[in-house]
Amino acid sequence: MKHAAHIFVCSLLCLSPFAGLAAKKAPPPQNSPTALTPDAAAFLNSALDVMQQHDLRGQAVDWSQLRIDAFKQAAGAFNPIDTYPAIYWALVQLNDPASHLRLPEGLYPDQIALLQQAEKDARKSAPASERPHAPPTPFVARHLPEGHIAKFEGKNFGYVVLPTCDAKDKDGMMLYAADVRHILTDLSVQNPRGWIIDLRGNTGGNMWPMLTGIGPVLGNGVVGSFVTATGKIPWFYQNGKSGTRNNAGLETVSLSLPVDSPQTSSAASPEPVAVLVDSSTANSAEAITIAFHGRPQTRFFGQRTAGKSTAVQPFALADGAQLYLTTALDADRTGKTYPDGFTPDVVIPAVSSLPPEANDAALNAAGSWLAETVAMLEPAPAPAPIAPVRSKRHRASVVKTAPPTPTERPRSTTRKRVIIHQGS
Repeated sequence: MKHAAHIFVCSLLCLSPFAGLAAKKAPPPQNSPTALTPDAAAFLNSALDVMQQHDLRGQAVDWSQLRIDAFKQAAGAFNPIDTYPAIYWALVQLNDPASHLRLPEGLYPDQIALLQQAEKDARKSAPASERPHAPPTPFVARHLPEGHIAKFEGKNFGYVVLPTCDAKDKDGMMLYAADVRHILTDLSVQNPRGWIIDLRGNTGGNMWPMLTGIGPVLGNGVVGSFVTATGKIPWFYQNGKSGTRNNAGLETVSLSLPVDSPQTSSAASPEPVAVLVDSSTANSAEAITIAFHGRPQTRFFGQRTAGKSTAVQPFALADGAQLYLTTALDADRTGKTYPDGFTPDVVIPAVSSLPPEANDAALNAAGSWLAETVAMLEPAPAPAPIAPVRSKRHRASVVKTAPPTPTERPRSTTRKRVIIHQGS
């Protein structure tokens, strides 16, 4: 568990050539004609040890045979860098597209080009199911968080785009999270009735800035977990902070951005939320997607995600290179994982170019659902007061006569005959 705090989700990175070294060529590799040098052999063994110990999918590998084959791939290696093609090959045998080797700094451009080609050649030996499934969607062209109010059926909804987060340091992470939070604050003052969170084209990067920025809409609490070979490591958002929480409840905060506006409450937002995804939604973007899964009044639109919802951790090698290995799978708040991708509630056909909003089928479907949901959630109007109804029955009139005066005696209309009986 000691390394749990350092787990983060990232997309595959490809090191670009250094411009300052473009004019200088490296000497060709020096290869032993027979076997690996001790330094090269020790380096390759160390890399294989790291893979066997830490990669989540390495448990299904026959490591004795893999080592034999990897050393055959590296035959004649003189320096650690000469073993990189064998390391690429070994990574492919893990059947884990997310695991990769990040090159050390200071390499010559021609070295980088040769190694990138070696990586491509190694990946050609992967099973068809492990090769890239789909070309990038047009939404990958978006690079900065953005947002505005979108109107559907006369109601305001906050529309927020979360692109790939390629922040490499703490400042970059804070900048991304702050940009998202400012967007939420600006839109909240316009009283949106719900939210649209657009993760289309987001290939991943660092998950913590995305989670910290969008957290006020997502709501407080444990919203997912890393599933490792030994158990689960929950991850959470709480009042502007995001991070992991161990089984004892001890939290490790990965990023913190205080909620400084009453308009972006850290409590669970009561408004409905629509989440847009596509086949380029991958890695940490899939983690954010499944974090919303299980949130009340939330629905998903678009295409199935890339199926790379994994936690990838870097391990440093002796020469400065880094092995990025899958150490966990991402799970939603119920513990469910999505190794084959997350399928949205409403599947929308893919597009070949960025559509204008008016013709964006996924966005319009989300807006229609939001408007309908808001209408259903609105309280029914109070009934108009009912005026009192007068009775149509008429009371009978009563005529009162004055009582007789004390000096008057009532006269009887019937005479009475008086008979006197006399005794004999």
